[in-house]
Amino acid sequence: MSLDLERLNDLDEIKRLKARYCQCIDQHRWDEFATLFADDAALTTDREGAVNTMRGRDTIAGRISKNLATANTIHHASNPDIRFTSATTAEGTWTASYTNETGPVTGHGHYIERYEKRDGRWQYTHMTLRVHFLIRP
Repeated sequence: MSLDLERLNDLDEIKRLKARYCQCIDQHRWDEFATLFADDAALTTDREGAVNTMRGRDTIAGRISKNLATANTIHHASNPDIRFTSATTAEGTWTASYTNETGPVTGHGHYIERYEKRDGRWQYTHMTLRVHFLIRP
């Protein structure tokens, strides 16, 4: 399959979206973090069978910023597998790894995501963080 220049640019923008997601959390750039999500986005976490879904950009940004307000974290996302489902939508899976300096855990799993290009920029419409295992000190 050949990719045209616009599709390659879109692919790069989605990868940069994920980079900004990780950096905004780790650097506590909460205002910018909120802009990564569509107004009607959803974020689901699935850790050890506990599934929680947040709906709406403001809820997602508010809860994540509150939960990690004082945390010194490092988030990694690698091995992107991104598929375009239309000219303005895509789905992707990333390998996830994150840690918190003060504990209690380091988590490993996958981000399963949906994106949409709105007003010329890619945003998350749905993200699931599925944690496969946690390492506790």
